[in-house]
Amino acid sequence: MIKTIKIYDLKVLFLSVFLAMVMATGQKPILAYGGQGKDPSTTPGGVEKWNIRAVRLIFYHASHVVVGEGDVVVQGKGVRITGDRVAFNWDTGDAFARGGVVIYLGKDIIAGNSGRFNVRKGTGTLKEARLFLKRNQLHIQAARIEKKGVAEYVAKDATISTCAPPKQAWSFTCKHLTLDESGMAKAWGTRFRIRTIPVLYSPWISVPLNKYKKTGLLFPSFSGSTRNGFGVNVPLYLVLSDSVDMTLYQNPMASRGWMEGVELRYALSKKSKGVIRYNFLIDTKDDNDFNNDGFSRENNKRWWFRAKADQELPLGFHGMADIDLISDLDYLQEFDYGPMGYDKSDRQFERFFHRYLADDTDLIRPSFLQAQKETDQQFIGAQLRYNDQLIPKMQDTTIQTLPRITLKGLQKRVTSSLPIYLGYDASYVNYWREKGIREQRVFLNPVLYSPWRFFDSVDIVGRLQLTERFYRVEGGSSTSKNKLTGMAQLDASTTMERFYGGSHHTLRHVIRPRVTYSYRPYEDQEDLPSIDALDRLSPENRITYE
Repeated sequence: MIKTIKIYDLKVLFLSVFLAMVMATGQKPILAYGGQGKDPSTTPGGVEKWNIRAVRLIFYHASHVVVGEGDVVVQGKGVRITGDRVAFNWDTGDAFARGGVVIYLGKDIIAGNSGRFNVRKGTGTLKEARLFLKRNQLHIQAARIEKKGVAEYVAKDATISTCAPPKQAWSFTCKHLTLDESGMAKAWGTRFRIRTIPVLYSPWISVPLNKYKKTGLLFPSFSGSTRNGFGVNVPLYLVLSDSVDMTLYQNPMASRGWMEGVELRYALSKKSKGVIRYNFLIDTKDDNDFNNDGFSRENNKRWWFRAKADQELPLGFHGMADIDLISDLDYLQEFDYGPMGYDKSDRQFERFFHRYLADDTDLIRPSFLQAQKETDQQFIGAQLRYNDQLIPKMQDTTIQTLPRITLKGLQKRVTSSLPIYLGYDASYVNYWREKGIREQRVFLNPVLYSPWRFFDSVDIVGRLQLTERFYRVEGGSSTSKNKLTGMAQLDASTTMERFYGGSHHTLRHVIRPRVTYSYRPYEDQEDLPSIDALDRLSPENRITYE
């Protein structure tokens, strides 16, 4: 079966499997008052309860007003108002406050010097105010902020940013600002600033400031070169669901044709997420030997598919996928710019997955699908790896790993009477290529450890391992081979330290001398294949001083 696999089939296999996997401290008040309002819609009993605390309380029963002075707190359902002085009408719900006024509305906060607020309607006005909207992580400072509805605000002489004051990396100021319930902000007389430096001005702008994603056109990017001509890349952002979105790129280039791109992002959970990027171009340029490197490109269909994904799997396994397939060796050198270029792709993968693309000059683009599980006793993992060889006519002889299975046992004590521990490495790998030597190998490597401590100062660790390799080699003729070898190691070390700084021990100086002796006998391995480091185990008779 293995002999009939073709390179094209491997690319389809990797893409198919990948797409399947995707599928409060301060002065305490001394007086408190529990009052009741008359709003029948707030509680089943037809009354609304408010708690008012302050250092001093004054009641005006005829006008249904209580005045608090000194660390005033007016507390109701979903609303809390604090200030130096607050006059509260428990009949109408109006609160007039001054002196360090702070209004808490759920997770949102409005603060100012003075103002009024109706606790029932959720409306009011504050002067010299600051507003923080939690859901947007948005900070607004203004000479005056008016709350007109559930999530509607109007501000005068405002500064807006998602950076907390006073030092904001960016902000924009405006004469007049409105923010509606959908999170759309409209501003007049706007200046955009980086730090404190104004860089752009607009008489009017309308931008979304909420946390919710919206479908729409993004800002285009422009390019130009003697080889590609003038180009413009227009992105269209599509919201498919709360956890999935997509961006479509249209990038016409005067001298090359129309390149299209698509980027799909999903985040099903913290451990299941992925990013897929794909570009395609029918190249209209005639010259096909870029950089005069001697390799002529015979294709006019230019494309690059790259993707990374993490995925939770059954039985506690974790899956990973890195795909990097490309049409020709010149693609990354010719189209390395813009929002879908190599640098932007690499930065995005590093940001979301902490894994990188192969260097843009590498002529072999590795892709892998991997599943692994790690416990406190062992590690098991399996990987399929495909190497996309970009040099023409060399793909058939390029090694592919189909598959590699690894099992590692961590050190475990085997007897209670003596300090003897057992660990092991075991693996199976199938190195396959369409033309040339193919190798299957079983690797077994049990290791015994025995740590001892003498005179409460010298640490000695003995290590004994046996390595057995079983081979099946194909290519020309099929043969089976095995090779058994051993290795012994003795490690001795001690620690000398001194503390400086008297009783405070501000400095600790440590010296750890160490001597290691390693021995592995010579074994003739010339009849074995040589693909990776485990095929050639070098003899050792070495003393190492550290």
